[in-house]
Amino acid sequence: MNQELCYREQLKLYREIFDIGVAQEKAIREKDYKRLIFLIKEKGKIMSRIDALKENSPLTKEPDEKTERLIKEITDILRKILEQEKKNRSLLKSDIKEVSEKIDRIDAARNFHQAYRKMYSPVKPRFLDQRR
Repeated sequence: MNQELCYREQLKLYREIFDIGVAQEKAIREKDYKRLIFLIKEKGKIMSRIDALKENSPLTKEPDEKTERLIKEITDILRKILEQEKKNRSLLKSDIKEVSEKIDRIDAARNFHQAYRKMYSPVKPRFLDQRR
């Protein structure tokens, strides 16, 4: 595979990764974490394919004009991927904070309930032979 074809294939795969990133954002917003996990695994598979391509890519000293354009397109899509990843990470951090606050409220309610039950629970009767 020549260098230009290798870059074309990488560009195609990076575009797929970007599309998966957009789908991940949708899954996060919809709180569809099973779908999110599936998408993360798919992204990992594509990244493995990119790594394999890079390992088998022939390196030439001076890229021609077509190859330079492909490299620029790859750089642009990588920037978009990074922006999408930052957005997704921010959304996930927000979700984590929200869940953490809910857990804290549940713990506080449970503690209140237990304290209330102890305070107003009826005294258990004792028999005369147990009062020692």
